[in-house]
Amino acid sequence: MNDRVTPLASDFDPVTHDQWMVLVEKVLAGRDFERTLVSRTADGIAVSPLFTEADRPASGSGTSGAYPFVRGSVASGDVAAWDIRQLVFASRPADARKEVDEELAGGATSVELRIDRENRLSGDVPDGIVLGTTGDLAEVLGGADGNSLELAFDPGPGFVAVAGMATELELRRVALNADPLGAVALGDMTPGGAVDSAVGLASAVPASWGLLRACGEVYHAAGASDAEELAAVVATGIAYLRALADSGMPVDDAGRRISLRLAVDTDIFGSMAKLRAARRLWARVLDASGVSQPRTGIEAITASRMLTRRDSWTNLLRTTTATFAGLCGGARAMTVLPHDWSLGTSNGRSRRLARNVQLILMEESQLHRVIDPAGGAYLVESLTDGLARLAWERVRGIEAAGGMEAALSAGIIQEAIAATAAARLERIATNREPVIGVSSFPRLDEPAATAEAHGYVPPSDPALAGFEPIAHPLEPSRLGGDFERLRDISDDLLARDGQRPRIWLACIGSLAEHGARANFARNAFEAGGIEAVASDPLDDVSMLASAFAGSNCRMACLCGSDAGYEQRAAAFAAALVDAGAEAVYLAGRPDAKLREAGIDKFVYAGCDLLSLLEDAQSLLIGGRP
Repeated sequence: MNDRVTPLASDFDPVTHDQWMVLVEKVLAGRDFERTLVSRTADGIAVSPLFTEADRPASGSGTSGAYPFVRGSVASGDVAAWDIRQLVFASRPADARKEVDEELAGGATSVELRIDRENRLSGDVPDGIVLGTTGDLAEVLGGADGNSLELAFDPGPGFVAVAGMATELELRRVALNADPLGAVALGDMTPGGAVDSAVGLASAVPASWGLLRACGEVYHAAGASDAEELAAVVATGIAYLRALADSGMPVDDAGRRISLRLAVDTDIFGSMAKLRAARRLWARVLDASGVSQPRTGIEAITASRMLTRRDSWTNLLRTTTATFAGLCGGARAMTVLPHDWSLGTSNGRSRRLARNVQLILMEESQLHRVIDPAGGAYLVESLTDGLARLAWERVRGIEAAGGMEAALSAGIIQEAIAATAAARLERIATNREPVIGVSSFPRLDEPAATAEAHGYVPPSDPALAGFEPIAHPLEPSRLGGDFERLRDISDDLLARDGQRPRIWLACIGSLAEHGARANFARNAFEAGGIEAVASDPLDDVSMLASAFAGSNCRMACLCGSDAGYEQRAAAFAAALVDAGAEAVYLAGRPDAKLREAGIDKFVYAGCDLLSLLEDAQSLLIGGRP
């Protein structure tokens, strides 16, 4: 075997950045480089089309297993498989027990029990396991060995009760994961005593338990950017560390009993960078606090806000992408939400598919054999450094406001996240950030999304009633939710009347002339549940009135070429109005002359599609009996 290494680029002359820019500017032909080729993250970090050695942070990212652990918390040559941690959330204890058995038998290395929050607080349908007694938890665990089982909880505001049950069962390998500030942020606990109630458990539960977890999914689901999520998690961790130390716990023990979890999504490089930045920031917090070994691992969960109820099979691609990003970012434990998570319940097949995403990446792709796969990539290193710096500035702002609890009570965190979420929703509304299967490439003929019935609505827990939430709690939402709301209305009308809202596509000229814009218009209107009915090719305005009358539609959209619009759009629009069209749209960019000729609205790339669809659907529904 020849051990000589031949550089692949050895036969090419080195190219400088200036030489590359000369070629780029030639292609741009006068267009601005920044506006055309440089994008920005939600945090304003510039992402150029090319990153080089000059973009690598001067401080570097260290080595794997060494402080500040940007490249991972294990040393080279000591690569271990990650924890495949799957979520169990069936409301009935008996059903949850079945899920636990299936997850462990199917390859999960640990399970996380999501405890019901919704029903215990409000009497609504449960969103997790309903535990009323210690016997309920014992039933969930069934025949599992409590001493060997890696058991984690997502206890919500009920962490004190859950801790009591788990202690009574003498469980040993437990991560309680109490997140009182997360519960405060969601409006599920009263600020002021929430953290103390969790810290008070330290003396009541075994010292081997993981006690507190700062969970970023709470903030990510409400619309936070990567830096905002990072800042919230680190500031929350600081609050927990301070509270444990103030209670008399040695700082080394306090650091060991706090974990961090972040959400990962389809932004592969951003998610990788976020996890790497989190290790860097938290290691430095621990070091500054006097922790002798500030090593830390970060947990990850696939983001709930990216999951759709429509075309839910596409969620498998989203969660696979996010899982890959999380593992390349060095997640110590990975939780993958089932593709039908947004429906509220999941069956055995969907949970198996979620589990197998991780098993394939581990057993077939051997992803755990590589330490820090993204390390050294100039883009990832630059993003990691940029995110860490931005997040740390936000942490300092939170601390200046009195800490995480004070910032939540004052609405500082919520206000910043709301502004970021609004900007993102504007990009989604204009399809600059499309949601595949929802705002782009919708399928009106797909089966209606349905969830398995819970069949279990116990009474709400009076012990959790009467709390005083913060004035402006976070509100989780999904990226495609607004478009899906319009689709739901359309489905309801179809079930009631046997027909959806409809629009007639007036196809002007040959297929070559109208085809592209007719397809664009169809996708645009059907994203809002408005069925598009395409005409035959129309060359003469005399054909229009009878064709429109036969369509059984109340509005129309002209689809053709720019040249065709110039010659015939005004006449076609006038004829449609005369034929009774209540609104006339045109697939193309706005034009003052065409507007004067009777075109009401224009459908084009970058338009506010959501508002256009809301108006169109309101008009169509308003005329129904």
